Amino acid sequence: MKKITDEILNDYIDNQLDTAALKEVNELLQSDEEGLKKLKSLKVVDQSLTNMEVYPAPEGFTKRMMSRIIAHSKTMVPKVSYFFIVVVSLLSVGIISVLVTAYITAEKTADGANKLSVLDSVLKYIKDYVPAIQKFLSNQNILTIGMVLTMILLISGYFMLESHKNFKNKLNNLPSRS
Repeated sequence: MKKITDEILNDYIDNQLDTAALKEVNELLQSDEEGLKKLKSLKVVDQSLTNMEVYPAPEGFTKRMMSRIIAHSKTMVPKVSYFFIVVVSLLSVGIISVLVTAYITAEKTADGANKLSVLDSVLKYIKDYVPAIQKFLSNQNILTIGMVLTMILLISGYFMLESHKNFKNKLNNLPSRS
């Protein structure tokens, strides 16, 4: 121990040093006038704190302070993004409409005079509607549908990235709790 620190002096005042360290501190204090001044001032502080009256906090003090803190704290109200809800709703409506169309088509074929097996009705459906679907997809409609779906994907990707950036910024701006 070459230098006397406040921590060592506090341990000296509190009688927490072993005999070897106590002897070494006493020797250092004899030659270090500044250390001796620090020791005297720390003893005065220790005696003041020991003799100080302790008053208990009033009843309900903590509760009142916490309610004031909560009242004055800034609360974050999360923004609700309806974009995801709209996209999922549109996809759900599309899936339900395809299922309803398939069910109606299956019922119409089942009501016929000669009942076909499910495979036969699927093959008949494909044979009847594939040329119409090919004609529909062969013209400008497929290009338009592709462009619309691409735009929807790009816009949803943009909003998703912006939402992620905003969330990350909010996390970085939160006050740290220690």
